[in-house]
Amino acid sequence: MARRLPDVSKLRQFTGFSPARTLDDIIADIMAEKRAKAYA
Repeated sequence: MARRLPDVSKLRQFTGFSPARTLDDIIADIMAEKRAKAYA
């Protein structure tokens, strides 16, 4: 299966936008929140 790897270099070049968090960090936070709610 082919993996997609988002490239935001054009966005950064034209707007100066750069993500503050990685996708892995976001997913880890969501998983922690869901687990906390499931065991609460």
